[in-house]
Parts: sequence; structure tokens; C-alpha cells
Amino acid sequence: VPLKVWDNNGRPYQLQLLTHTTLTKSLRIPSLQEADLAFIKDNGLDVNVGSTRKVKPQILLGSEQLWQLMSSDSTSVRLPSGLYLLPIRLGHLVTGQLRVGRQKPDTGSMDQRNEDGSSTVQHVTMYEMSRADPKPPDKDQAAWEEYWRLQDEGQEEFGHPDKIVQELVDQKVLSDFRSSIQKRSDGYYVCLPWKDLPMALPDNKALAKHRLRSVWSSLQKDKNLLAAYNETFKEQLKLGIIEEVDENTPPQGKVHYLPHQAVLTPHKETTKLRVVYDASAHYKGSPSLNDALHRGPVLLPKLFGLLLRFHIGRVALIADVEKAFLQVRLQEAHRDATRCLWLNDYTKSPEPDNIKAYRFTRVTFGLKSSPFSQTTTVFHHLDQSQYDRELIKELKDNLYVDNVIMTSDTSEEALRQYALTKELFNEIHMNFREFQSNSESVMGSIPEADTTKGVNTKVLGIRWEPKQDQLLLVCNIAKRSITTKRTVASIIASIFDPMGWMLPLTHRARVFLQTLWSDSVDWDEQLTDDVRHEWNTICDDMDGFRKRMPRFLLTKHSRAQLVICADASAEAYAACVYLVTSPQSAHLIMAKARLPSRKRIVTIPKLELSALRLAARLAVSVVNQLKEVITIDHVLILSDSEIAIGWTVAQDYLDSTPFVRNRVAEIRKVITHLEGEHCQVQLGHISTEENLADLATRGIDKSGFHGHPWWNVPAFLSHPKEQWVAAFKSVPIQYAPGEQTRSDTDLKHVASVAPNVNVVARATTSYSEIFSDIRISDWGSICRITVNTQLSRLFSGSSLATSRLPNGLEVRRANIALVKQHQLARITTSTRQALRHLNLYEDQHGLLRCRGRLGKSTLDDDSKYPILILQRTWLSRLIIEDCHRRLHASICHTISRVREQYWIPKLRSEVTTIIRKCTQCQRMNNLPFRYPEQGHLPKRRVIRSHPFERVGLDYFGPLSVSNEGSTGKCYGIIITCLVTRLVHLDAVQDATSAAFLQALRRFFARRGAPSTITIDNAPTFTLGDEVLAQCFREATSDPMIYKEVSTRAIQWNYITPFAPWQGGVYERLIKSVKLSLYKTIGRTIPQKEELQSIIIEIEEMLNTRPLVYVEANDKEQHVLRPIDLLQHSFEVAPSLHTTQEGDDDPDYELPVRRPTSTASGINGSTNTSRPYANTMFAKQSEHDDPEFHQQSDKLC
Repeated sequence: VPLKVWDNNGRPYQLQLLTHTTLTKSLRIPSLQEADLAFIKDNGLDVNVGSTRKVKPQILLGSEQLWQLMSSDSTSVRLPSGLYLLPIRLGHLVTGQLRVGRQKPDTGSMDQRNEDGSSTVQHVTMYEMSRADPKPPDKDQAAWEEYWRLQDEGQEEFGHPDKIVQELVDQKVLSDFRSSIQKRSDGYYVCLPWKDLPMALPDNKALAKHRLRSVWSSLQKDKNLLAAYNETFKEQLKLGIIEEVDENTPPQGKVHYLPHQAVLTPHKETTKLRVVYDASAHYKGSPSLNDALHRGPVLLPKLFGLLLRFHIGRVALIADVEKAFLQVRLQEAHRDATRCLWLNDYTKSPEPDNIKAYRFTRVTFGLKSSPFSQTTTVFHHLDQSQYDRELIKELKDNLYVDNVIMTSDTSEEALRQYALTKELFNEIHMNFREFQSNSESVMGSIPEADTTKGVNTKVLGIRWEPKQDQLLLVCNIAKRSITTKRTVASIIASIFDPMGWMLPLTHRARVFLQTLWSDSVDWDEQLTDDVRHEWNTICDDMDGFRKRMPRFLLTKHSRAQLVICADASAEAYAACVYLVTSPQSAHLIMAKARLPSRKRIVTIPKLELSALRLAARLAVSVVNQLKEVITIDHVLILSDSEIAIGWTVAQDYLDSTPFVRNRVAEIRKVITHLEGEHCQVQLGHISTEENLADLATRGIDKSGFHGHPWWNVPAFLSHPKEQWVAAFKSVPIQYAPGEQTRSDTDLKHVASVAPNVNVVARATTSYSEIFSDIRISDWGSICRITVNTQLSRLFSGSSLATSRLPNGLEVRRANIALVKQHQLARITTSTRQALRHLNLYEDQHGLLRCRGRLGKSTLDDDSKYPILILQRTWLSRLIIEDCHRRLHASICHTISRVREQYWIPKLRSEVTTIIRKCTQCQRMNNLPFRYPEQGHLPKRRVIRSHPFERVGLDYFGPLSVSNEGSTGKCYGIIITCLVTRLVHLDAVQDATSAAFLQALRRFFARRGAPSTITIDNAPTFTLGDEVLAQCFREATSDPMIYKEVSTRAIQWNYITPFAPWQGGVYERLIKSVKLSLYKTIGRTIPQKEELQSIIIEIEEMLNTRPLVYVEANDKEQHVLRPIDLLQHSFEVAPSLHTTQEGDDDPDYELPVRRPTSTASGINGSTNTSRPYANTMFAKQSEHDDPEFHQQSDKLC
């Protein structure tokens, strides 16, 4: 068969292929290494890296076919792994031999394993020509997804954070869209919001041809329909919506074809036939156009909010935009991605010479990004407009795709809305048409060309009778010849009820479908006779239901109240909302229901609590949607469950189960939010007979539903408000002592409470909401945020300064506040009982500390009495990460850092888990080779001596530094004590003798002159090592250096040539230095001063590392560190133990220390360093066994 392919320049190639029923089975795609992928990306090469691990090839090209596709004007490119990229006209062919470790042979692999364990890899960037399933997308599936989306509207979890990644992507897409939009004389021109896909978007012309033949064949059954279909293309071509594609002109940008099909809309007065484009069609294993496009942020208002606001205002005015998507134009570089195929002569079959290619010049209906493009363009125009801002806001709040819904209280205002809207959208060549209103005077004043001619008017899918100003609810069930789970789901999804008004009618149908799921019935499995009869009975009870509801409920800017009933049964839980517009007038405006899971049994009281939470969610959703048009100053939530209400109002609800605690916390959060919006919330108990939500949990047929009180609201609402008290029992919420309601949006109004009462701990979710859900996961940033928001005032009872740059005292108090919050929220009486072996006690700040056996030691109080932090918590993770991220210390070193201030049970396990998840550490630590066996330590390393008496010295580098816009280099010098393992780091400008001498002089001045210096003596080095070796040879032979070291009686020791392990004492530490550098700065080139600071910080990190194994549960052992031999109680992190005078005064400044104080401090440090030296050598002797030597590389 012939096959035509196009290269990257649009040039066609004709290939002749043979066909076979089976080509091969699925094969594994060879993966490229990260270095190769980075090289390909950096150089902008066109290589298909693949998005799946396995594919089933559809076309096999032989060498006789491949050579005509080879490119002769380019050379091959070598990848870092050794593979080669051979340029061909379709992209690049990846070939060559890849050296990898031996693996289990894979018979289905596309890469060939050689005998030596290497791999020969070949694959090519080509467009897959297989024919995927050409059928249009599953309409039932799309309808079902839309059904659940509408069902979830209005009952989203309150306060739940958005997905951060998606939010950032949406912000980027919106920013790029606004920066690329262009306004020209004929309208706005936009770009398509492309994603960065791992594989190219294919040119799916073959699939589009196949779908074209299928559409043409189906339209042959109705010649008039075929003619109308052809007329649509002619009209779009005439209007400039599409344009012809010149096959001889190279395409601009990506090339993609959109299959299309006919959709009949006989109920519409304007467009009876629509051509719908399928942007989700794709080849098997390849992305579709919708896959390659961002959806964009959802800027459209909530549909249920639009329908709620439609009830407010005497005069309603609706309209739609003529072909809204087609009024936004595509920029030229993006049009080839929206190509489509049609016929030159529609009466003839789709032969190659009868097929014509077109491309869209406007945003196409069917693209995932089209609603975003259209809405954002309109909003952009509205924001740039100088018209009445109040009208602009109303348009943005009530514009849904191509429909606009406006209400007012007078005909004059409605006509003003009409005139301004027409004028505003005419500026961007958008024609508002089909205006419809319930006011005859308004309709008489609007030109006939702008009004609708039909009588069946729908508002966002809900039928509206403008003359009667009533909404018509209809439930019609389409008969199906075959009954399966798919047809059942399709029928349920076809019942359009976004406001939940017909929930009692559809309840039995939803329970029936849930039963099919529980019975594991397949989608297309025909139901048994008994089950099918049950379903037919349910359909008969729903089919033909009709109910009229008033559209107008309240004038704008009026006051109203909400009454919400909540109830539950074993089958469902539900809540219904009534808008009380006058003392004797109330109307059902919204209802929602959910079916509980059948995987586990949930008690009725817990379902009643879930219904109360659903009522609270509906309350905040309705208030938020209506707050711009009316004022809701009172919300009454009613339930017939005394148990659920008791849980909600109980003072000690935090002691209940997580199921109850989480739902009660959310209900209280909603109440706090609404009261912060000046809306009073009241909970009450009502009898079951008065609770109308009960109907939505049990269901009813159409005969009893029409006149049910469900529509007439609870009986007590028909009486004056003063008489409501007799119908229900008001139940106030019980707060803990000192606990007060507060607005989550205004932390400045948080009241001070007693030191031992934690308001946040009384509402568990507040702890996670304020801190654990915050995007910043850095402990220092959290402390600064705590200071700036004055949260520490809530827990410590003292005022904080309001400066944006908190001082050290404020940060320490913030630490205390956060730790206290953690302990009060997490540590219960049972927890303290389980940890009684830690001898817990409260300090003067109310913090729980662990009391060991080191109380009489000279350690600081934080080390003697560490603060208790529970393991596997948000705070423990932050503390461990904070200690580890300081130059990415090892497990033992991190444990040592944490133990200086905190006691976390099972610390080693948690530290190990966190470090294993550290990307920087894993990248540097997971090396594929083993360390060599270790020999005996030399005598100079095991003889007791003073710090830096015997040292080893070496260079490392070169290190790149930035200097005034240019990049230079410097070297690092490491001097380590052979006995105490103390480290001295410095940086030198170059590898000259003068620089080396200055580094020695600085070391002598700071540490004293050593007796011996051990250095390298390698006779041959390569590249940078040769420079360093030469530096040492020149340095030791330099007269100045020789004079300097000889006058100080320093002996130079050279290690044996070709025996670098003899310098392992400093080589191992150089590894730690380099790893810390790479983990900290990565590929960043720092300034010279910044590099010097980092090197000194690495010195501090190495000198505070533990010298021996840190036990997991040793409360008595003080961690031995090299720095303790020079400076006892050396502390990096600020202490939380603030006992010095003036500590409670935020304005207190430390006095100038007297010289005697300084002298006594030095003497004290010297005296306490001696016993630590003795302890260290004793510990070293204790660990002088084979096991210690086996782990010595880890402890270094």
C-alpha cells in the first residue's frame, strides 16, 4: 500500500509498504540517560524521548525505505553516554552502543543486549501511522462526568487548599496568555496554551481521513442533512472562520487535524445542525490535541451561583453571544494545529483528489482550552473598558461561556443593561442576540433582530417561561431497548438537576445504580429480568414529572435568612436550603444529597453528622454566591439528630474519634467564617416530621412529589419569626474556657488567653490549616511568619514587636509558641503516660522537657533537658530537615544536631527516612562502587596529642567564583588534626607559593604551629591534580616557606607515591567538603565572599559532627564533637532557654560585658574542655574495635 509522510519542513515523501495482520508484539522503549536528555533539551534537538515504556510498532521501515529519508546536509551528534544522533528528515535517529550493567534479558525489548553487557539502541522520532479507534468519544462517559461535576458544586470542602501545582500552572498559563494577546482592528488574536510534552504532537491526517469517510457515509442516509453539513463549511469559509490550506506552502508551527461529526440540535431556534470537532482523537500511544493544551484556570462563575442570582430581581434579561468561540481569532502561527478536512464536491465520495484541507482562523469549539481562551479574552476586554464598573462586574459574575444572565428591579435598568452590553461587545465584534425578558416593556423596546423567536427558552439548561416568569422542571426518561449499567448511568446523568430540586424523585435511581456497582455488574452486561423490571418501575415513577417554580423571589439589596434542614438514613444523607424572604414567605432554592459508601458500615448518627457538615457547606456556598446582590444576616441549621448536634456543640469534641472530630471542626470553621461576615449562625433540633430533608434520603414517586411540603417549606416557616422557637430547640455551641470564635481571615482579632489554654489545640484543624498546609516548609520561615502575624501572642500571653525584621528574642519566643502549640495539640494524657519513662516536666514556659541524669553536668540546659517533640509529625519533620539542610549532614551528624535541643522518640528511623528522600543527598551518595578495605591507622593518628599538633594538609578544587561579571577560579585548602579530627578550611586565590604561604601564616595565627604536616607526594597527576602537586613541590622548595617552617620546627611528612589511601585522613574529609558544597550551591557560581562564608560554615559543620555512634535512646550520653576540645558548649542554633535578666522585656538590650566576665568565660571554657578531651580519648578507646573501624568512614 502507498504511504505518504511529511518531514519537518512539510515536504511529502511517498513510501510503498507491505501489509500483514501482525507486525510484532509490544516492545520496550529504551530509555535515555539524564545527561543525554539534558543535552538534547539544551541544544533544542528534535528527538522523540517517549512518554510510555512500551509501544506496539505499526510500521516497519527497511533500509531501502529509510535511506531516502536520511539527511545529507548534517553531521551526527554524539551524546554524553556515547550514543549518536543521526539526522534524518523526520527528526533524529538514536543509535550506537550504550554501556550499562548486566540485566535480565528482555525478549520484548527494542534494545539489543550484547555479550559484554552493553546495549545497542536504535529508535527514531517519527509520526506513528497506526489507525486508532476512529469512533467519536463516549457521549455517556462525558455526560456522566458532567453530572458529577454539577452534583459536587456547592458542597466542596470548606477551607480545603487548592492543588498547589495546578494553581501555579494556571497562573503561568494566564500570565502567558495575557502577555501574548493582541488587539487588532478586527478583534482580539490569541495563542493556543501549549504544554511541554515529552513527545511531539503527531500529524494525524490519516485518522482525520478515516473519520471523514465515516461521517460522509452516515450523512448519506439524509441528503438534506449532508447538504446542510456542506453549507456549514461554505458559510464558515465565507465568514473567514476557516481558510484553505495551501499544500505547497510549509506549515507554521505544529500541524494537527481535527476530526468532526454532526450534532443535531432541533430544539434550538438558530442552529439546528452543528459541526463538532473532536480534539481528543489520537493515535494509540500518541497525544491528542487536547493532551497538548493547557485547560487554563476556570474563570467562569459557578453554575449554581448563576441560577441562585437568577432568582433575585424583578426583571430578568438573558442573551447569548453568536458563535462566541468563533469571535476570538487565532494568531497565524497556531492555525495549522486546527486543520480539518472536507470535500470539494460533497456529493462524491472522499477520494484523495476530492478532499480539501482547511484550517481555523478562530478559536475552535471542542478544544479543551477554548472556554478559557474565550472567557479570558472577554474579561480582558471588560477590564480594559471605561464603562460603568458596576455593570462590568455584573457581566463578569454572570457570563457563562456564551450566555449572559442579568437581573434588575426596573425595566429602565434592564434596558440600560441591554444597550451597554450591546455597545460593549460590538467593540470586539461579538454580537449579543436572542435577548429574552419577562418584562413586556423591555421586550417591546429591544429591536426584533435581537430578540428570540422561540417559545422554549432555557436558562443554563433549566426551562424558563418568561410570560409567567416561572421555571419549569421536567423529568423525561428516554426508553432504551437494552438495559445495562451503562444505560442506567446514562439515564441518570441525562436528568439535568444542578440545584437538586428533584433529589427525592431521583433518589431510588441513584441507589439502584449504587447497588449495581456493589454487585460488580459490568458496564455492558444485560441485567436479569427481575433487576430490569425493578429499573423499569423506577423509570415509570420518574418519567413525565413536571413542576413549576417561581423565578422571582426577592428584590436586589434586600435582607433575607437561610433555613437549612439536614437529615440522613441508611441509604443517603441530604440537606435542603430555604430562602426566607418575608415573615411568612420561604422558598426552596437548593438541595444536595450523597450516598454513603457501602464498603464499610457507618452508623446513622455519623451519617447525621455528615448531613450537618453538608448543610454547613451549603450555607457558606449560598452566602458567598448571593452576598453581592442581597444581605443574608441569619442562618439556621436544623437537624433531628440530638447525637449529631451534641457532637457539634460539645466542648470536648477533640476527644472524640477522628471521623467526628474532623467533621465538627469543619462545621465550626464554617460558623466562624460566617459570623466573621456578620452573619449569625444558629444550630437547632427539629422533629423528624418537620425535617423536610428526610424526603431526599428516602425518595418518592412522581404522584406524591408534586404536592409534597418539600416545595412548601417547613410548616413553622409560614409563621412569624417570633413563633419559630416553638418548632425547634436552639442549641448553642459550648466553647472551652478562654476559647472564642475568631475569623480565619483576620488574625489581628485573636484574643489573649491564659498561658495553659491553647485555642488552636481546641480546634485541631486550625493547627494544620495555619501551619502544616502552608506552602513554605522551612522552619526559619515558619518562625518569622509566626512573629509577623503575632501568633505567638496567642500562646505566650506577651506582646511582640511589629517590625518586619524580627529580632532574636522574638524568634526565640516564636519557637516557644510553635513548640507549645505542638505539645498542647498533640500530647494528650495517654501520650504522657506512654512516655513516662522520659521523666517529663514543664519548664517556666510551659514546655515539656525530658529529665535525664546529666542535671549536674556543665552542659547547657537545652542539652541536659531536651524539649519533647513527637515523632512522625509536621514539627519533627521541619526540625530534622532544618538540621539536615545545613550543608546536608549525615545521619549521625543530623541526630547530633537535633539532640542539642530536642528529644524526638525513634529519631534515627525518622532521620533516615527524611535523608533518603533528600534529592541532593541521593544524587551525591548513591554511587555504584564499593570502598576499599581499610588498613591499620598510622601511629601518628592514634597517639594522644593537642588539637592541631599533628595535621594533614591538602588542596581541593579548583572552585569557580564570580567576580564582577566574569568567572574565575580559586582553591580550597584543608588542614585536619590527625588525632582529634578537627578541621581547618581556607580558600586561596591561586596555586602559587605566595598564596600557600599566606594560608599557612593564617593557620599558624589561628590554630598554632603544628609539629608535623603530612602532605601528598604523588609524582604524576592529571589536569587540576597536576597543578596542586606542582604547587606542593614548589611550596616545599621555596626559600621563604622553608624558612618559615624551619624556624617553627615543623617536620614535613610525604606519603608514599601512588598510595593516596595514606592521605585518607584528609581525602575523606575533602569528600565531605565537596559534597556539602555541591549539595548547597549545585551549579551556582558564587561570589568570592559568599564562597568564603560557605567554606567557613562547612568547617563549622564538620567540627560539630559526632565522633562516635549516636545511640537511638540514650538520654544520658552527650554527643562528643571535635569542637568541644577547643570551645566547650559551642552552639550554632539559638537556645530556647531564655533565663537571663530582662528576658521578659521585649525592649531589653544586653549590657556591655565587663572584662572580668570575658576572662572568667575563657577560663571556664578551658577548664571544661579538659574533661571533654579525657572523655573523648576514653570513648575512642572504647570504640577501638573492628566494628568501629568498619563504620569509621560513615562517622567521618
